[in-house]
Amino acid sequence: MELKVRQEYINCWDKAFKKNLEQEETMEMIVPDAYADILQVLDSEGMVLLQKKECMSSCIQMQGCIKTDILYSTDTMGEVCCLEACIPFTSKVESVNIMPHSKVIVKPHVHKVDVHLLNPRKILIKVNFMLEVEVFTGKSEAICAGVDEANMHGIEELVKEYESEVTVATMEKTFHYSDFVALPAGHPKVKELMKIQAESVCNESKIIGQKVVMKGEVFLHILYKTTENQLHFVTISVPFSQILEQPDIDEETIESIVLAFQSISCQLMNDEMQSFSVDLELMAQCHFKKIVHVPMLVDLYSVTHEILEEKKDYSVDQMVDEGKKTQEISEKIETNLAVKEVLASKIRPLQYTQSVANGMLMMQADMELYILFETEQGEINSIHRRMQISHESPAEDSSNYMSECKTMKNPSISIYSEGIEVIVYLDFYWKAMGHQTMQGIQTVTMGEPKENDVNCPSVVVRTVKEGDTLWAIAKEYHTTVDEIVLVNALPTKDIYPEQKILIPKRRNTVPMKY
Repeated sequence: MELKVRQEYINCWDKAFKKNLEQEETMEMIVPDAYADILQVLDSEGMVLLQKKECMSSCIQMQGCIKTDILYSTDTMGEVCCLEACIPFTSKVESVNIMPHSKVIVKPHVHKVDVHLLNPRKILIKVNFMLEVEVFTGKSEAICAGVDEANMHGIEELVKEYESEVTVATMEKTFHYSDFVALPAGHPKVKELMKIQAESVCNESKIIGQKVVMKGEVFLHILYKTTENQLHFVTISVPFSQILEQPDIDEETIESIVLAFQSISCQLMNDEMQSFSVDLELMAQCHFKKIVHVPMLVDLYSVTHEILEEKKDYSVDQMVDEGKKTQEISEKIETNLAVKEVLASKIRPLQYTQSVANGMLMMQADMELYILFETEQGEINSIHRRMQISHESPAEDSSNYMSECKTMKNPSISIYSEGIEVIVYLDFYWKAMGHQTMQGIQTVTMGEPKENDVNCPSVVVRTVKEGDTLWAIAKEYHTTVDEIVLVNALPTKDIYPEQKILIPKRRNTVPMKY
């Protein structure tokens, strides 16, 4: 007879897979008639605008464009101009694990923008970028927590509570921000906007009830031409806040938020040339985790009946390590030109890798250092220097490590007699999940009653061996842990090797068949 069991249900979102999708897009562009001929490309930079993502059966489609800014000098007395180009892209990820109801989180990065001058009126733009794609699929898992009316069947149960970190919800919200932003005090007035790039960061998030209060900043990196026809660089912080509602969370939930730009616009106002109108559209992609505690029936036996159980393996994920480390790299760059002023500087990510070997987590970021400067002769020049920055941390080879590097601070720049000295700051973050398999009972079938062994003594003296537990001894002798504790007057259920304990025989109370 199959016995009825009590079920505990875990409703969560299982990570179907994670993939880093690297892609390259190219576009030929004719210089518009209103712009002067290109003499030399000084700099090029891009940012991903993720405008659409859609889950279908076995497929994810993503669409957007790469906003690129190209800074160049003309043949007219070294004048500097800027072109903007939007390169559309479509990306596709295929997997049998993707369902129409799956949730997807996309984190975009531009690795490199290369601009090749084909002729003074024509350029070839090549963009390398990556989309970090995580896909989650909803699931409900039933776990046996015990047998109904266990005492009636003489059943003893061993229930263990296990702890696991699970994804309880994913969601996204697109929000629009529009405002007027003033130029910070002390900066020269603006004549013309040249190049605008943006970064976003979530500084703070807090769960109150079933709402997430999110606060962050958008950093606008603006290169502009002053009223004195000089280039000037400024970073303006634009704060924002949002409230997101999600019914499947509470204040014990751990949230992770990925921001992606969908559109960006910045226009110069005609009020003494000291402010901008900013129009932003961002997508907040939220991933909510929670540590759950679930009782699981891992063993059982009956003192009165034969028992047949069926077991099942359950996967359990637990966080075993996390950390952050800031790396500081100092480097002197000889320019062979007398530097008058550094106009702009930035550290750009190119590629990031991680590996775990011999008890160490090795993280390496390939970065490109970009510096735009003016010489004493009034010429505009740029430096592009590739840098490798790495960090090692002790690690468990069996754990699953997730790491990333971030830089929200521009390089520290100083000018010396032979060039430029640079200090770069990079933050490495890591988190390790330990994976283990637990075996729990899924179904229980009760067999025939056990017959009393009249030749068995009523009490047995047992010497405890290394690794023995009261549960294993009680199961072996068809008695109960409580009866062994009572007969031996044990203060706790702990036993130790070489200890002698009395084991009473439990008589079968089930009537014998005649």
